[in-house]
Amino acid sequence: MSQEQGSPLQPGESAPEFTLPAVDRDGTVALANFRGKHPLLLVLMRGLQCPFCRRNIVRLGTTRKKLETIGVQTLAVIATTPERARLYLKYRPASVPLAADPDMATHRGYGVPCYPVTPDLTQQLRNVRVDPFNELPEPVPIIEANDVLDRLDGFELTETDRRDRTRQFYDSLQLCAQYMVDRDGVVRWRYVEGETGGLEAAGRFPSDEEVLAARSFEPAAMGMPPISTLLSAAGRRSDDGGVSSADELAAEAECRASVWPGDERTAPALSGYTFGGRVETSRGGEARTGHADVYIRTTERTALSYLLKPLRDQMSKAFIER
Repeated sequence: MSQEQGSPLQPGESAPEFTLPAVDRDGTVALANFRGKHPLLLVLMRGLQCPFCRRNIVRLGTTRKKLETIGVQTLAVIATTPERARLYLKYRPASVPLAADPDMATHRGYGVPCYPVTPDLTQQLRNVRVDPFNELPEPVPIIEANDVLDRLDGFELTETDRRDRTRQFYDSLQLCAQYMVDRDGVVRWRYVEGETGGLEAAGRFPSDEEVLAARSFEPAAMGMPPISTLLSAAGRRSDDGGVSSADELAAEAECRASVWPGDERTAPALSGYTFGGRVETSRGGEARTGHADVYIRTTERTALSYLLKPLRDQMSKAFIER
């Protein structure tokens, strides 16, 4: 299939700026609103004419709540007019912030694929059957899915919806995508509809588990809070069994962590050290007990300090009281 625009943004590339009409409130929303403050899950969808996207708006309400617990914000951009979106939400309120982009300028800026509907693609849309939400008696051809799900939902197309469906499905096949953008405006993760699975994956969106896996990215880039006091109960465990205090650790390294109460997994040992215990963040939040994934960026050291450290360590151990 011949694509109408460039390739989707890759992790590591800068996310293009945008300013769009907000749907769930007055005014506008821009990528700049999140820069320097929060990572952002940016979801680029078709218009409300798309039954798959209507379902994803509902699902994103749950995803948003989970992401907020780790400091990540969510914004869904729907390819329809603000007026149409507000009318729809008046009767079907959403639990996720929404913006409107009827011209799909944001989709183009982020390289979300859009394919001209050729006779060959039309035939494929007739042949490939889908039921991404497992709600139909049996999968239906993609070309029939919109009408089947509209009837199931009792959804009546407005004139705006008909125009959107023509532009996003009949004339061109507009795909959806999700991007995780860090607080510095850099893409760290992406999901493009059909990139894995082709047309058979039409209408499928990443699970909450896949989205939450963004926690594995480097925390400083994702905007995780720095730790001011680390492990009042446990310090640094080295290969030789020695334990140093949290104050000593904080003096030696800049530490960032994401806390997952109840998660029994701990981070892999980094340079022979592992951590666990009580963590208090510099934001003044209540300290919570549980394991923590801790990422360490050590301070710069000279070649002389590397040579002298073993001697210093041996001397300090010689004076430890048994």
